[in-house]
Amino acid sequence: MFSSILPFPTILFQSLFLLVAIAIEAVVLNRQMKWSRRICIHYAAIVNLLAAFLGWVGFFIIFNYLSPLLKAQIISYIFFNRLFDYQQESASGLIVLAGFSIFFAAFAIKLKTIDFLQILLQPPPTPVPENQVVTPRQQRKSKSHRRFFVIHHNQAMAVLIANAGSHTAILLILFLYNWHHRP
Repeated sequence: MFSSILPFPTILFQSLFLLVAIAIEAVVLNRQMKWSRRICIHYAAIVNLLAAFLGWVGFFIIFNYLSPLLKAQIISYIFFNRLFDYQQESASGLIVLAGFSIFFAAFAIKLKTIDFLQILLQPPPTPVPENQVVTPRQQRKSKSHRRFFVIHHNQAMAVLIANAGSHTAILLILFLYNWHHRP
């Protein structure tokens, strides 16, 4: 009954892509950020599931505003893995544009989600004892703000590398699948 309604190949590919992305991004985060494997797998799973969910929500919102011809092209691509022959050139350009948009949107979602997870899961800072006086000179010499920006920059680069690695692997899987199943 549901096999005629649900696009099972799309669901299977999305599951495969999530598994590949989680594995690749967890390895990259582990190597770049020196976090434990467990934390990296948890972070990679959370950010990829959230990015996939928000991506599909965004897709369905944008889909309502598309022209009927473009909607037909997208439905044909999702359900049958092919575009209409007479509009393939213009649709291919939109697919490339959509790919770049998805890459940068996923990067932003993943970076902000990791920031939020670190704030949420970070233990509270230890308070300064009341009898310890911090002079203005000590405050100026404090490098904590500089350390924060360096860590955040390294984290952004790690997420960018992880996102690029997972998207490259997914693109390679799609290329190999389409090359093997071409007419």
